[in-house]
Amino acid sequence: MDHDFEQAIEALKAALNLKDSIQATEQDIQIINSTGIIYGEKGAWEAAKESFLRAQEIYNKALYPMDFSILIRVYYNLSKIYYKLADGNSALSVADKGISLALENDSNYLLGELLYQKGFIFAERGDVTQGIYFLQQAGAIFTLQEKEDYIQLVQDKLAMFRQ
Repeated sequence: MDHDFEQAIEALKAALNLKDSIQATEQDIQIINSTGIIYGEKGAWEAAKESFLRAQEIYNKALYPMDFSILIRVYYNLSKIYYKLADGNSALSVADKGISLALENDSNYLLGELLYQKGFIFAERGDVTQGIYFLQQAGAIFTLQEKEDYIQLVQDKLAMFRQ
């Protein structure tokens, strides 16, 4: 919304209020996830965290099966926010949930990004061996997906942590 934080949040809130259904839908979760992303971009980490936790809760309470990739996306975003909040344990735990969900569903959706997140956190905490291991896994996924920018990012981090 032309980089207008308040207008973007209000538009997303209005979109959530448009529905008549009692049961939340995948679209509702995606709107809440988008709200969290916008809060995160603004540096409002706690508000972002609350949005992602709400999206996760709605997904988990759904009365019917939903697309698992939505939850993987929520886990990825929540992990990044926990990292920003200096809660490495929660960031790793949520990243692990996303990785497990992707693997259980034979999906590579955000798998490289979650492995990168995990590796980066381990390396930053001083467990460089574990960090490098997960960064290398992320690099392999990015190579298969031909994500050149991400491959370079992994290579840069590996070079930094190997010094």
